[in-house]
Amino acid sequence: MQEKDFCEYRKLSKELLKIQENYQMFKAKACCVPSKAQTGIPGGTDISDRTSMLAVKLVEIEKQIVEFNEKRLKKEKKLRKELMEVEDILIRTVIERYYMDLKTWQEIAVGDFCDILNKDTLRMSTKRYFEKQKEKKRRKYVS
Repeated sequence: MQEKDFCEYRKLSKELLKIQENYQMFKAKACCVPSKAQTGIPGGTDISDRTSMLAVKLVEIEKQIVEFNEKRLKKEKKLRKELMEVEDILIRTVIERYYMDLKTWQEIAVGDFCDILNKDTLRMSTKRYFEKQKEKKRRKYVS
């Protein structure tokens, strides 16, 4: 289990969220075509051109969403399997919340641990765990 795999997953998930937000924005634009009263410009064929351009953009974004989601789900399946091998329930919970659920260190500290463990403690504990795993893997290859 490597931290970089979890970081890649988190980054991929955040990118997917941005793409989905972008999709919602374009969808909202496509639904509300400006009228002459709103713009002061007489309507004409521009509306259909604008609508068709937005429709094309929506289809492109939908394809992007499907592509990103497939990558994310494939990676998630692998990471969840690895996560189940983590014996320390605290570390497993923190890794799952931060990397899989996209919570911040502060949200995990407050929400899951009632701020008994602060965000820096959680972050450093997780970092140490990944470093130990890396060292174990390195020793395994050296032996």
